[in-house]
Amino acid sequence: MTGFATNNARLSSGDDPAMRKSARQKSLHRKREVARAFGNAASSYDRYAILQHRVAHDLAQFIAGKRVAAPYLEIGCGTGFLGAALEDHLAGIPCLFTDLSLPMVARCRERLEASVKDASFAVMDGEMLAIAERYGLVAASLVFQWFENLPAAIVRLADCLVSGGRLAFTMLGEGSLQEWRVACDDHGVESGIPSFPTARELEQAWPGGGEGWVEEVRIPRCHVSAIEFLHELKAIGAHVPDPAHVPQAPGKMRALLREIDSKNGNGENGASFSVTYHVLYGIFTRNGGAS
Repeated sequence: MTGFATNNARLSSGDDPAMRKSARQKSLHRKREVARAFGNAASSYDRYAILQHRVAHDLAQFIAGKRVAAPYLEIGCGTGFLGAALEDHLAGIPCLFTDLSLPMVARCRERLEASVKDASFAVMDGEMLAIAERYGLVAASLVFQWFENLPAAIVRLADCLVSGGRLAFTMLGEGSLQEWRVACDDHGVESGIPSFPTARELEQAWPGGGEGWVEEVRIPRCHVSAIEFLHELKAIGAHVPDPAHVPQAPGKMRALLREIDSKNGNGENGASFSVTYHVLYGIFTRNGGAS
């Protein structure tokens, strides 16, 4: 499950019971939407998830700089990009690959079951883990932006680490898809893209009991047209908009897409519609023995 969403929602213990119940219901509904979107995209995901594949491999390089300690837990495994990139480092290590989407878990199993010998696969909400196991490495690639309460999720996942264990992840940052936001704003259309954290905000989310660091990169992604850009998002399941998004009239959106693409020559002579992904790489190490 790798795409974009929101991390702005918060549940406050000071709210009254009715408000908390309503918030939980909305949260459950959204998670079902996200799981359904990625499940529907499971068969097309590998073909279109170019950025996700690259970022998973980059994260694997960060992780492989130190020995991978057992056991291994992956959140939002998708079709198995990160597990495949780490395959040589997972030999002999008990692994649990999880995702909110059953079809994604099934695809991951198909990819990794034969090569990662001590692997289990499960449908699980990585933001609300209900497991007692402790892990040497918890990893997730382009997943955390789907979490509704990112700081709380990071604390919970850090609590799952053994002494010296690592939490390693990537997520979208503040500058992601700015070109699409600007184009929509210029035409009075809601982009549907939520806000993402800055590197500084992510650094402030590190819990006590360990040390973390954040690196950031900006990766351009070129499309023949704006229409193709939106098609790619849907083909990987990443088209679920911000919860507060108000759907636009189809005619208004079509007009926007036509104008963007006409300015770019409709993909002729190498012209294209480019968007930038601002990717944050975070690694947190729990105090204790060497990892």
